[in-house]
Amino acid sequence: MSARFPYLDPALVAFTGRLPARYKVRGTDKRYLFKSAMAGIIPDATIRKKKQGFGLPTAVWLRHDPQFQATVREVLFDRRARERGWFEPKFIEKLIAEHIEGSWDYSSEIWRLLVLELWLRKHLDGR
Repeated sequence: MSARFPYLDPALVAFTGRLPARYKVRGTDKRYLFKSAMAGIIPDATIRKKKQGFGLPTAVWLRHDPQFQATVREVLFDRRARERGWFEPKFIEKLIAEHIEGSWDYSSEIWRLLVLELWLRKHLDGR
């Protein structure tokens, strides 16, 4: 299972990156090209909707992707993380196990711990 973001297709990104700004923005009207291209295809309410980002499917990755699960465990349970002592490994393992079993969605908490540990490695440990 994987997430698909069609507007991030490399060929489409390369093409739109070469377009002059006047095709993409008109005054304060952003996404002009997209809105023009999608008129009559998607509902007007969607076209008028305020722009928002998209989230990562971390809940799905944590539940179904063994490689991502292994990466999370490698980072959160390795020697550096244990020696730092900021996390309780048994508690983190419980969060991961409950998330994978589907009893609760702890993806946000696990993701934040992962990102924090990676940040600590880069900015505190210097690697």
